[in-house]
Formats: sequence, structure tokens, C-alpha cells
Amino acid sequence: MNLNDLLMVGAMPYAIQNHLVLPQDDHRAILAIVSRLAQECRRRKIVMTGGETSIHAGAEAMDISITVSGFIKHKIENQCQSGDVLIGLPSGGLQANGFTKVRNIFGKKIKSDFVRPTIIYYEQIFPLLGKYKINGLMHITGGAFTKLKDILGANDAYISFPSKFKAPAIFYELHKKGLSNRVMYTTFNCGMGFIISVPENQVKAVRSKLKKSFIIGSVSRGSGKIKIESAFDKKIVEF
Repeated sequence: MNLNDLLMVGAMPYAIQNHLVLPQDDHRAILAIVSRLAQECRRRKIVMTGGETSIHAGAEAMDISITVSGFIKHKIENQCQSGDVLIGLPSGGLQANGFTKVRNIFGKKIKSDFVRPTIIYYEQIFPLLGKYKINGLMHITGGAFTKLKDILGANDAYISFPSKFKAPAIFYELHKKGLSNRVMYTTFNCGMGFIISVPENQVKAVRSKLKKSFIIGSVSRGSGKIKIESAFDKKIVEF
């Protein structure tokens, strides 16, 4: 997820540090985590510069904290412009946000949806920076679609999902269990993990370089509001 966040400032990752907190010493778990991190780092040419392991007897479970440092290779303003088209890249599901709501609804029930990894968009998007006119970049994580407010400035965003787009079933299940459209789109990614804002004349070229994408909306002059036509019931939610 850190790699997705680095995209928003046009940064190229070069180093990683980690901190593991465990309720008791568990060499097998530590080795498994560090080994997997090392695999990912080798694949992406990122250096593991260090880490920390803490044993906290009062902890209920393992906690993993990771920091990734990067060089800003393509300095970008990251600001949507009036007239831009919003391109969405699908998520794999819940990814890593909204689990307080999930637990309130499902309690201790375990579903495969709860442990599906976050999609990393870095390899797809970073090569486009500097080659195409990309005005805005947003990783849809905590705060969900409200995060677009950070890059809208004095503009509004209107989002309407195309008929070909189908969010993962877990989101429809959450909506049917009573969560309002407002809660859904301010808490969960609802099937869109990353959004790119580009001028209309760049849409075709940018989308040709992406594995899978959808045109999901537009940007126009306004006051920083977001209006979404819900993919769950077609009702409009605004915030």
C-alpha cells in the first residue's frame, strides 16, 4: 500500500523499514514475514535497510508496521483540473480499510474477502508519469472517495459507474445489510482502488497502458463537492 501512496507524489521507492510487534516470540512467523518482504523487495529493487521486533506480552495479536522511502522522480502538482476525465482502476475487494464497520456487521465471522491482498498499482501507473498529462492521482483507502477532496481544489467531481463495472460481491453484501450509500462511499473503496484524473485528450492513450480501467466520472468547476451515482441502487449521494 505504501507503493500506491508514493504514486501520488510521483516518488520511486528505494528503501523499506519494518516494525513487528508480537504477543510472544515466534521465530517462524518473523522469518516468514521478513522472507516474503525480501522477495517483494528484490522483485521491485527496493533495499531493506533495517527493522525492529518487539515482544509485548499484553498484545492480543501481531502488528506489522512498514515505512517505504522514495525519491521524487516526477514532481507533480496532483491537482484535478476542470474538464478532466476520471479513470478508475478496480480493487480486489475490501483491501485494507473499513474493517471497524466490517467487524460491527460480521463479528468474529471469517470470510476470504477479509484477507484478500491490496492490489499494487505502482507498476502500471508509475511508468506513465512524465509521459502523459496526468493531473490527479488518488489511492482510495481510508476515507474512501472523500479523499478526492484533497485533489479537487475549486472543482467538483461527478462519478457514475459504467454498466460493465461490477464491484466485488462483498460490497453489495455490506450494502444489503443496511449500510447507506453515504457510509459505503465514505468508508469503502466499493470496487475502485485507484483513480486518475486526466485531460480528455489523454484518456485513450493512458487507458491503453493500463491492464483494466473504467471511465467513472468527470471534473468540473465548483467548490470541492463529490457527487456519486451509487452502483448499488443508482441513488445519488453527495458530500
